[in-house]
Amino acid sequence: MTVRLTLVLSVVLKLHTRQVDYILAFVQAELKEDVYCEMPEGFSKAGCILLFKKSVYGLRQSPLNWFKTLSAGLKDLGLLPSGIDQCLFISPSVICVVYVDDCLLFSRDLNEIEKVVDSLGKKLDLGYEDTDVAGFLGIQLQKNENGTIELKQTGLIDRITATMGLDQANGKHTPAEFRGLAKDGSMLWLSEC
Repeated sequence: MTVRLTLVLSVVLKLHTRQVDYILAFVQAELKEDVYCEMPEGFSKAGCILLFKKSVYGLRQSPLNWFKTLSAGLKDLGLLPSGIDQCLFISPSVICVVYVDDCLLFSRDLNEIEKVVDSLGKKLDLGYEDTDVAGFLGIQLQKNENGTIELKQTGLIDRITATMGLDQANGKHTPAEFRGLAKDGSMLWLSEC
């Protein structure tokens, strides 16, 4: 709901948008608890175990540790969490929506977004991939000339059809033709299959 609302606001208010996907996000967060692990095969040393200093993928607390690290960095930059959605951070000049390791930023001034991304990257020593809103949560967001935003999931659809061996199949533009409404108000479709 928050993502949809911010996308609508970006169209209505003509905001600049930038998507950032942080690389190896979980391992950037410090661990507050002591977590020990046996040494992996081939690296074992008799009587030795490992003590993790950073979160790793697979630990239950890793997503929360990462979120705390990211939100502390955003708060230091003046972006405060919304009282309605803790993944929505707002400052006078920038709006940021967080979903795990993806951030979607909005502003009237593109330089304000750049400042947040650069400052956060330096402050937390984060690496990131910048995809210019091309793949937020696997969805391509395309801004059209008329100011609307078109959402597409062609990447996911292409992966599914390739996995099912249907990538070379003959496609149909419309798999079912709308034939009208039934007496009970339900839609009637004519399938081409």
